[in-house]
Amino acid sequence: MLGKKDEDRITDLTFENSEAVKDSEDGKTIRLDLLVNKAIGERINVEVEVINQHDMPERILYYRAKLYASSIYSGQPYIMLKPTIMISILNSMCLI
Repeated sequence: MLGKKDEDRITDLTFENSEAVKDSEDGKTIRLDLLVNKAIGERINVEVEVINQHDMPERILYYRAKLYASSIYSGQPYIMLKPTIMISILNSMCLI
């Protein structure tokens, strides 16, 4: 589905704690349905939504931004940011 080949393919899945900690006391916590970490550092978030919450475009953007930003640490150059892919499986129409 992603067109990955050879050493870039997904060969294993590990289920981890997929709750991202808030940046501040009043920040928003996110819970990911399935997070795939690849050996090359790339991360794939798979979200499954059965009920239309009418906020998927905003949620997808927010989740991706949080994952992308969390791929580097203080003092690291931005060139170290790792690719982040979002896959959404929806039970309703959502235009993004």
